[in-house]
Amino acid sequence: MGRRSDARERLLEAAVELVTERGYHGVGVQELCNAAGVKPGSFYYLFPSKQQLVITVLEKTWENTMTYIIEPIQTSSLNPLQKIEEFFMRTYHLHAHRSNEGKPVLGCTFALLGGELATEDPVINEKVREIFSFITNYFTEWISGAYEQGLITISKEDIPDTAKALLCFTEGTSMMARINNQADIFAKMTASALRLVGAK
Repeated sequence: MGRRSDARERLLEAAVELVTERGYHGVGVQELCNAAGVKPGSFYYLFPSKQQLVITVLEKTWENTMTYIIEPIQTSSLNPLQKIEEFFMRTYHLHAHRSNEGKPVLGCTFALLGGELATEDPVINEKVREIFSFITNYFTEWISGAYEQGLITISKEDIPDTAKALLCFTEGTSMMARINNQADIFAKMTASALRLVGAK
């Protein structure tokens, strides 16, 4: 059981890296197995399909997002606007860590896979939409808190659309960071994110 679990974890780690870097269609099962040091014949014993592996990649990436970004923010004493700022800075530091190791800046796994497979794989698309809904809910919570504390100028009615706009801004920033292989775009765009939500 331990060896099976280890092989599954190695496949998952390889998939997180390769699928995010090259896309769903850019890497095959054989290459994933080679990168993970797993026999190709074991793949379908560990995962019923490549689709299921990618869904697990999305779930693992969301778990990491919660651990390294969302949960530390939620348990902090930061005010709501500072939480938005911290979201961008923590995202920056994660990408900067990769860059400092000589690895490319990959951007957002959710947007990359969702964009690639939006019209092709409804199951993966639904998983991405679910995760984006979670992120939007956190943005809504922070923007609502900022409104209640008088930290922003937007109206209460505009909060839901502003949260969606912040998600779009975040994903656009992620894409530009990937295209330019430049992690510090996240840090540079923090002030713009605060302006987007109407910070005073």
